[in-house]
Amino acid sequence: MLQEALLMLFLSLSCICSSASYHADVTQKEAEALLQWRASLVSHSLPSWLISNHSSSNPCEWVGVRCDTFGRVGEINLANFNLSGTLHQFNFLIFTNLTSLNLNSNDLFGPIPYHIGSLSKLTTLDLSHNNFTGNIPKEIGEFRELQVLHLYNNSLSGAIPHQLISNLQEVWDLDLSFNRLENPDPLMHYNNGSMASLTHLLLHHNSLGLEFPTFIFQCHKLIILDFSYNNIAGSIPLWLSPNAFNQLESLNLSTNQFEGPIPQVILRHSKLRELALSENKLNGSIPEEKSLLSNLESLVFLNLFENQISGFIPPSIGRLRNLKGLRLYQNHLSGSFPPEIGNLSNLVHLDLSENQISGFIPSSIGRLRNLKEFWLYQNHLSGSLPPEIGNLSNLVDLDLSENKISGFIPPSIGRLRNLKELWLYQNHLSGSLPPEIGNLSNLVDLELSANQISGFIPPSIGCLRNLEELWLYQNQLSGSLPLEIGNLSKLEALNLLNNAISGSLPVEIGCLSNLVVLRILNNHLSGPLPYTIGNASRLEYIQLRNNQLMGTLTVEVGKLSNLVELDLSNNHFSGSVPDGLSSINTLKMLKLHGNNFHAMPHSFHNASNLVTIMIHENQIQGTIPRSLTNCKNLEILDLGINMMSDAFPCWLGSLPMLRVLSLRSNKFHGPLKCSKTKHGFPSLHFLDLSSNEFSGYLCKEFFEAWKSMRVAISSNESHLWNNVTFHQGYVNLYSDFYESVTVPIINKGQYVLLNKSLEMFKFLDLSNNHLQGEIPEEIGELKALVALNLSRNAFIGKIPSSIWNLSELEAMDLSQNNLSGEIPNQLTGLTFLAILNLSSNQLTGVIPHGNQFNTFSPDSYEGNPGLCGFPLSKQCKNVDSNLVPLPTLDEEDVESSTIRFDWKFMLMGYGSGVILTLARAVRGFGDHVSCHVPLSLLPPCANELYIGSCKSLVTEYGDFWQSWGAMGEIGSESYAESLWVAQAADGA
Repeated sequence: MLQEALLMLFLSLSCICSSASYHADVTQKEAEALLQWRASLVSHSLPSWLISNHSSSNPCEWVGVRCDTFGRVGEINLANFNLSGTLHQFNFLIFTNLTSLNLNSNDLFGPIPYHIGSLSKLTTLDLSHNNFTGNIPKEIGEFRELQVLHLYNNSLSGAIPHQLISNLQEVWDLDLSFNRLENPDPLMHYNNGSMASLTHLLLHHNSLGLEFPTFIFQCHKLIILDFSYNNIAGSIPLWLSPNAFNQLESLNLSTNQFEGPIPQVILRHSKLRELALSENKLNGSIPEEKSLLSNLESLVFLNLFENQISGFIPPSIGRLRNLKGLRLYQNHLSGSFPPEIGNLSNLVHLDLSENQISGFIPSSIGRLRNLKEFWLYQNHLSGSLPPEIGNLSNLVDLDLSENKISGFIPPSIGRLRNLKELWLYQNHLSGSLPPEIGNLSNLVDLELSANQISGFIPPSIGCLRNLEELWLYQNQLSGSLPLEIGNLSKLEALNLLNNAISGSLPVEIGCLSNLVVLRILNNHLSGPLPYTIGNASRLEYIQLRNNQLMGTLTVEVGKLSNLVELDLSNNHFSGSVPDGLSSINTLKMLKLHGNNFHAMPHSFHNASNLVTIMIHENQIQGTIPRSLTNCKNLEILDLGINMMSDAFPCWLGSLPMLRVLSLRSNKFHGPLKCSKTKHGFPSLHFLDLSSNEFSGYLCKEFFEAWKSMRVAISSNESHLWNNVTFHQGYVNLYSDFYESVTVPIINKGQYVLLNKSLEMFKFLDLSNNHLQGEIPEEIGELKALVALNLSRNAFIGKIPSSIWNLSELEAMDLSQNNLSGEIPNQLTGLTFLAILNLSSNQLTGVIPHGNQFNTFSPDSYEGNPGLCGFPLSKQCKNVDSNLVPLPTLDEEDVESSTIRFDWKFMLMGYGSGVILTLARAVRGFGDHVSCHVPLSLLPPCANELYIGSCKSLVTEYGDFWQSWGAMGEIGSESYAESLWVAQAADGA
């Protein structure tokens, strides 16, 4: 017996030792497999994984590894371990006891290997937040014990394998979101109930296609269903009813292409806490039945925004007492704001913006004590702000902008101590700014622009120590800027455009060390620019144009090393422009026109980023600084209406981006002749040399230099004129000159309103000089010209027939020269020509007719005794019958027209520059708006002015003069001579 017992003990010990030896051997192989995989990685954070005499070879003691009771690797959790590489060298076959694999939030890439299917005991697989590509291996469908599968936020593609749906019956949490996965094959027959244990299904941000996945019909235990951000179309399926999914708490179908009304079955889910159907094409109205909304009393979030839902917001919405988020913005909702919303005492987020909601904001809104976001912008709300709005003590964001709200800003608004954003702009608010606004100590953004707020800016504004944006433009504010504004140390943008603010800029402006944008243009500021301006070192945009600022420009402004735009135009500054300005290498726009400066900077060696220099309408003397050749990005150079004296600056032809050059009304002299260079103004398309003292002959080389005028501007070239800078809602154009104009022309006998962007406008003006000789035939090579003015010179000879090649030409003035001969018949081929002036020459013969020539008035030809034929009263003798002029309409014919256009086109060389007068009378042409211009701004030959279709000509400041005039705003009588104006035919 003893021997038998000893034998049994020996055999047992042998088995135990054999098993221990086996497990130790397998554990060693698992350790080696993990090290082999780690060695294949590009990078990792696994320095403790080692096998050596001085460290454990047992992987169970390694970071991220847990073993089972047999010492086998049971769990691997390497989430956020900075792993970079693939799974190609991971030997899944070794890890037969592995139950959990978590590689979340690394940088693993490449396909998921198919032999991952050997991990037959897995209950959790998480490969999310990586860069895996390719298909989901169908072998994952063999994980019969799998409960959690997370593959979200990768780049997986292809159809979801049907094996996952048929075989993974234990999975309750499936997250495949943020991939490019497609719908599983709808023709497959899924067995065993199709993932019957599933409670959490997230497939958002994929490419599921047009059809709603039908496999979920059998997932009756679903609690969370998220199919948002796919491309699913059609109606929301009616089988998503509480009968099939009675546990559903969250349904998110947003950002698809669902159409039709909201199914009522959706609103019968009594356990629903979140319903998101936003960003679809849903229409119809929100169901009004009380019983339906009563079923949703557990609802916490309701998102229906960005659909086509119409009708009114039902009062029964006030029954959703647990609601925290109500977002219905960007729909077609109308009617009034229901007072019952005041019953939603748990509401935190309320966004009804961008609808057509009208009426008053009810006082019941004051009961929403938990409200943090209240957005009603872009509606039709009217009436005054209820004082009860001050009860919203937790409010952080309030946006009621772009409505029709009137009355005063209630002082109770000062009780909103948590408010960070207050946007009330573009309403009809009036009265003064309440001093209580200074109590909003947490305010970051205050926007009250485009109202009728009047009075002073209260000194309490200086208490807003956290304020970053202050927008009060386009109001009726007056008085001076309070000194306390210097307390706003965090202020980044100050916009007071279009008010009546007077007095000096306070020296405290220099305390605004974070200020980036300073816009106080179109006010009544006076006095000098404060010397402390240089302390606001972060300033990028200074716009103070159209004020009464005066004195010399402080040199401190040259210390603003981040400056992008300086606009001091139309003030009374004098003296020299500081040289320091031309040394700011960030500066792009320098606008100093309409002042009394007598000297411009001499050195532009560090101004390589300058795009616009506008110093016209000053008293600048001397020559153009040669250092401008360093401004390789310069596009606009306007030195017109000064006292400069120099020869034509051929050396500017080396500037590759120069498009606009205006030297008009100076004392430039000498011949217009440049020696051939390899550059030659490659981009120039607007040249104004009018009213100077240039003399001599025009040679063909002069026209060969203008390469850009030979071809029409292309679409990919025009992007240079759309270059805008955005800074926290502030938009800045490189030049206000580039606006659109509407020009009426006759094309094939029909009147056409031609809307032309001035960025496409190619223009040559050499008028009012001392040029002589014949006009070279080479002028016909400038095929992209839109306007040509050679008037008030001493040109002789014939009109070049090559002008017929200028197929884009819309305006031509050759008046007040000594041109002779006949008008070339080829010019009738200029089908865009709307304005022609050949008056005061020695032209002879029959006036051609056809196309645009049938529209010109006698003023276009007067002062040429040798001309005859229509439209002149002088008849031609011995004229071919084919040249009989067209008859004119009598008054009765004109009056009987349904739409009457009576345009009088004159291109006149008045003084220095061009006046294009477009006279019209319009009857029966929709709404007609006339823009009146003061007579004091006109030359003696014109009277009352009209502009129809004002919206196409008036800039954001409502200033007609900004639509034309040598690349900038028109600020004085002297510059009115160059305007495009429209003169009423019946008032002329």
